[in-house]
Amino acid sequence: MASCEMVVPHDERYDMPTNIWKSAISYGRAAGRTTEPSPQRSPVIFQAGSSGRGRAFAARHAEGVFLKAPTLEVLRDQVQDIRRQAQAFGRDPEAVKVFNGLSVIVAPTREEALHKQAEFKSYQSAEATLLSYYSVTGIDLTALDPDSIFENIKGVSRLPAHHPGASYRVNGASS
Repeated sequence: MASCEMVVPHDERYDMPTNIWKSAISYGRAAGRTTEPSPQRSPVIFQAGSSGRGRAFAARHAEGVFLKAPTLEVLRDQVQDIRRQAQAFGRDPEAVKVFNGLSVIVAPTREEALHKQAEFKSYQSAEATLLSYYSVTGIDLTALDPDSIFENIKGVSRLPAHHPGASYRVNGASS
């Protein structure tokens, strides 16, 4: 079995990059290696995710943020929140560029595109969604109580050792 590493709790993940950069900068200065800061202050940062903590991180640090929203209204609210927070952090709100995930169905006519959309939707299933999530995270959602809080998940990946998600352990559980 692959060695296990602790998955860092969601909100704590957003503190890690800035702490790593601060350490690297301090180390470089101590070693006599100094360079002028780049126009974006640090390595170019892209944030993916629209949680409250993710939006705060993007507003404070990111040059770009990838968002995915179920409606234009939700997307608008997320973007407005990021821009408002960026301004509160003393940044130009327009300095944070937003990239929205989008799936496009094309066909010669609207009718054909709608037919393709209906066909694609016919292939959707709860099982496929659960399998897709499992293949990325190693977490079997079917083994969980659907009424439990997602942050309290405990379990070990059951993925093969060669899978990228296999080295993760959730909230300290062991095999």
